[in-house]
Amino acid sequence: MCLICDNKHYGLTNLEIKDCKNLKNIYNLNNVKELSINNCKNLRFISINKSLDKLIIKNCKNLINISVNEKINELTVINCDNLSVIPIINGLKIIYIQNCKNLIYISDNQELNEMHVYNCKKLINIPLIEELKVLIISNCKNLTHINNYKKLSIFYIQNCKNINMC
Repeated sequence: MCLICDNKHYGLTNLEIKDCKNLKNIYNLNNVKELSINNCKNLRFISINKSLDKLIIKNCKNLINISVNEKINELTVINCDNLSVIPIINGLKIIYIQNCKNLIYISDNQELNEMHVYNCKKLINIPLIEELKVLIISNCKNLTHINNYKKLSIFYIQNCKNINMC
């Protein structure tokens, strides 16, 4: 089952999708500014072609791909076990990632101001992002490398045993 939403004739700006066990793909959410997806266990692909202020994805255990062609200001990804890469997302300012046990790579989102990463055991590197002001990392056991971020005002790291600072 796919969700394709062309709501240009309606005033829908916030959309919450919850407990849709047969939903596998989400495409083209025109005019939606805030999208929250929760507990869609068979969701595999999200493709966003319009700008969003906020995208929240929680408990989508089979999600493997997020494709974004426009801007998103804030991205939250929690408990998405099969997601291995956070892609480059234009305009992304804030990212929260938690309990994504197969996440290996976070793309180099150069406009990012805040990054919060918790319990991503396979993550090995945080990219160099010039504009990063807040970096909070906890319980990323395989993280081996963090760059020297010149503009950081808040830096917190906890339980990352293999870390080397450059």
